[in-house]
Amino acid sequence: MHEGNHKRVLMNWLLVTADFHSNYSRLVKCLNDLGAKHNPPDQGKPCATQFAIGPLVSLVNAMKQELERLVLDVDQYHEPDSTNQDEYYTKLADHTRTIRALNRQANTLLQLATLPSTRQ
Repeated sequence: MHEGNHKRVLMNWLLVTADFHSNYSRLVKCLNDLGAKHNPPDQGKPCATQFAIGPLVSLVNAMKQELERLVLDVDQYHEPDSTNQDEYYTKLADHTRTIRALNRQANTLLQLATLPSTRQ
């Protein structure tokens, strides 16, 4: 990997982490809003929404885990030198791919969560 690739990896990481922060905040707000609108179902009756909250909770937990993994890697960070620079940027690229996938999932779930219920 050469310096041009390192800059591209860093720029991609910065862009996806900004989206990650926004998506995480939106997911938490959505969970809070859905939780406030719906009481637990009585006698096994489904909630008024057709959207299951479970996938949102799972995604928020996956996002937390990725953030913890990223923080752990950052805590172990040492200024890259010629011997570990490629390894550092490879890890950063891996985080970027994972965060990008989580962002896609978040965008999909957020769109689904905002669809109106078709129940009467």
